Amino acid sequence: MNTVPGGPLSWRLFVPPEWDDRDDVHRERTGLPPEVGHVEKWRLAIDMLDVTLAWGLLAGRCR
Repeated sequence: MNTVPGGPLSWRLFVPPEWDDRDDVHRERTGLPPEVGHVEKWRLAIDMLDVTLAWGLLAGRCR
């Protein structure tokens, strides 16, 4: 059992590429704004790492 508390440091919304059609019914039903679109998962991950590094939270070891 891990005694060190943990949790997510950053969140990003993944939008599937098929939802990128600005007139899609899924977008309308979920209230997804038109300016939000598909971004590859690896790009979302790099962005989250960059933000975490800017906060100085990844100076040590990642688990």
